Amino acid sequence: MEYRNLGHSDLKVSRISLGCVTFGREINQQESYAIMDYALEKGMNYFDTAEAYGEGASELVIGSWMKERNTRPKIYLGTKILPPYSPDKIIKSCENSLERMQISEIDLYQLHAFHETALRPDVLYAFNKLIKDGKIRHLGISNFSPDQLRDFLKLQRDLGLNQICSLQNNHNLAIQNLNTEALDFCRQKGIGSISFSPLGAGFLTGKYKNSIPKDARFNLQPGHQDLYFNQDGAMALEKLEAAALETNISMVELALAWVLNNPEITTTLVGGRRISHIDQAFTAKNVAYWKSNSSL
Repeated sequence: MEYRNLGHSDLKVSRISLGCVTFGREINQQESYAIMDYALEKGMNYFDTAEAYGEGASELVIGSWMKERNTRPKIYLGTKILPPYSPDKIIKSCENSLERMQISEIDLYQLHAFHETALRPDVLYAFNKLIKDGKIRHLGISNFSPDQLRDFLKLQRDLGLNQICSLQNNHNLAIQNLNTEALDFCRQKGIGSISFSPLGAGFLTGKYKNSIPKDARFNLQPGHQDLYFNQDGAMALEKLEAAALETNISMVELALAWVLNNPEITTTLVGGRRISHIDQAFTAKNVAYWKSNSSL
């Protein structure tokens, strides 16, 4: 496994990391434990969750697993806080996450999405206080556009506060929110990049072309349907299907490989409901097709 520093931080994270959105929401504790055990065995050392995942269920499962397995020293933990942001909410949400995960410090605490309140000085001071108090090591942001990132960094700089170390965005063949502009800016500013949903919540597997099962994530999170079931998504899926026919490589492996072989992305989150979903990513990392054919 290859490891890289996450931006200017001291977090040296695996190139393939574990997204924990399914824990406690789509799979039970035993199934979640099996995936985390296997991820650790494969060398994945960054686990990413959020207070919103299962309304805290994911954090609870991770906390129980770490305590039972004594794995806290072996991994970095990232979680997120939902907007809107206020000083009181920031402090309380962080304390709740710490309690659910049964830890004293979060390695990477992230704003889950942009909101106008993210640009309030008192909000940034509150996040900085968490760093000073030893409750979080580093601050990151998620689901920010390049312009929103620039505004956030400028305010941090103007206030003399600790700079964020990472940007986490949705990035796959259908939705490319870690585009060249974003990645170039991150590199210039010493910010790490975290991509999530390399398979577009399963959309890029092609299995939802005709129907969406009741237990699929697109029904659990209906808002995701509008992100993918549109003209741009259909075009991406069509091109992916053509590439799979041309290469005799599965759509899953090609979609994963397109993200995992991007040298500009620090780490990619993969998750799922079964251990085999982790194996898919490691197999795809060795698919060389996109290394010379990356312009989809």
